Amino acid sequence: MSNGRCTECGRHGIPILYGLPATHARVLAAAGLLRLGGCVVTDDDPNWVCPSCAHMWSDPEGALRELYLLFGRARHAMPRSS
Repeated sequence: MSNGRCTECGRHGIPILYGLPATHARVLAAAGLLRLGGCVVTDDDPNWVCPSCAHMWSDPEGALRELYLLFGRARHAMPRSS
């Protein structure tokens, strides 16, 4: 498990989200908090990318935890529609 740290340079990575992105995902990606990985998913896609050195690696459980945290924060920060 990488704990979100790049396995090459040690800096904190950002999770990669695959699939059709919802509005929250596009907002988080624009803020640099996650990377959109596209809609085509295979078994060996990386789920972390380092914004410093561009290295990509896999730690599915860690990335899933980080995405849950990000989407929880985004939900509370987004204005609610009436």
